[in-house]
Amino acid sequence: MIAGYQNGYEMRDFALRLKGLATAFGADRRGAVAMLFGIACIPMLIAVGVAVDFVRLSDTRSKLDAIADAAALEGAIAAKAYYTSTQNSGQAAATLSVNAIAAGKAQAERMFAAQAGRLGEIQSPQGAASLTIVDQAITSQLSYTATLPFTFGRVVAIDSAQVANTAVAVSSLPQYLDIYIVLDNSASMGVGATAGDIDLMNRVVGCAFGCHVGGDSHYNDARAAGATMRIDVLRDSITAMLAQADSIKTTPDLFRFSLFTFSNTLASLSQRSSDYAALRTAVSGIAPDTVEGNTNYHVSIGQQLPPLLPNSGSGKSASERKSHVIIVTDAVEDCLTFQGGSAHCDPTYVDWFGNGPQGPEWKMQAFDPMLCNALKNTGATVSVLNVTYVAPPDLDARFDYVRNNVIGREATTIGGCATSNRNFYQANSPDEIKAAVNAIFGQLVASVRLTQ
Repeated sequence: MIAGYQNGYEMRDFALRLKGLATAFGADRRGAVAMLFGIACIPMLIAVGVAVDFVRLSDTRSKLDAIADAAALEGAIAAKAYYTSTQNSGQAAATLSVNAIAAGKAQAERMFAAQAGRLGEIQSPQGAASLTIVDQAITSQLSYTATLPFTFGRVVAIDSAQVANTAVAVSSLPQYLDIYIVLDNSASMGVGATAGDIDLMNRVVGCAFGCHVGGDSHYNDARAAGATMRIDVLRDSITAMLAQADSIKTTPDLFRFSLFTFSNTLASLSQRSSDYAALRTAVSGIAPDTVEGNTNYHVSIGQQLPPLLPNSGSGKSASERKSHVIIVTDAVEDCLTFQGGSAHCDPTYVDWFGNGPQGPEWKMQAFDPMLCNALKNTGATVSVLNVTYVAPPDLDARFDYVRNNVIGREATTIGGCATSNRNFYQANSPDEIKAAVNAIFGQLVASVRLTQ
């Protein structure tokens, strides 16, 4: 009896102790925090992992975009190269375009496949190119797709993602151009190219402006002393343009040049020539006009130049040449001219701008933009380089008038002569002049550009 009682007491005691332990365990929060944190980490880790996958996706797309850009450009270049190398092969125009497009398409797709294939993390990269040739412009388009396998995304059933985009490049085919360079060689273009040159001319010949009129040899004297005049910078810039044209031409007669100088009247140095040696010789002889000296735009640009331009063509062939006129001047017209050893106002001078208090023999005014309408009516593109006029201080009232009424307003006077704002350039220093002439020619022969 006693033994049985004891066993029952021990069982009750064990049960009570077990209940106490259970209650204490339920009340203990230390293990629960760790457990809850561990459970919460699972979606956080999945989210971080998926974010890593999407960062990889963005990086992969950037790489493929760069490859597609390069491939589109390469396609445009290849099509242009085929076109220019075979345009005189006797192929029909339609056949030539079809073959050029095929060459560009093959090159673009070949380049994309080779470069995209080096990205080991992607699957099934596909690049499809399409090209068109419209109005002497090649448009090259490369569209791509590719698949990027995900690493962490698979946990939430996102096994991969597809990337796709399109790149477009445009190339201008070489155009047959007739380029008319019309260079002001009046007295004002014989000024020193820099302040140092002006000072040197003052010291050597006792004059810095209009020193060469009336047959004077001051120009040669100043050059012999080491002075560089604005006309010298322009002559060198045009020589550089000819050298560039000679180096990039794809056919001997792709570019034809007509060279003119003007002061009171227009003087022709060469017309529609592709003989670069002869052109360089003609340019080398450009110097300030020592006979007339003044600048008469209404006669030289308004009356004498337009009849020399035929109607402009499309530029697609030697028989359909596109005309481009480049006028280089300082945008100030004056009436003073020299004939028979005396100075007087040119009777052909036309007032249009208003001449203020100037005397009848001392008229000066801005370039009349309406003078270029006859040039534009032929279909020609007109580019203008305005070389800032140098108005000597304390010389006479004419130059005060120019400073106060003409300089600074060129964009609305001679700027209106240009076909568009893109065709109007302004320069002053020798470096600016050289850069502007280079930019004008670069615009004529613009090559490949990425558009998207």
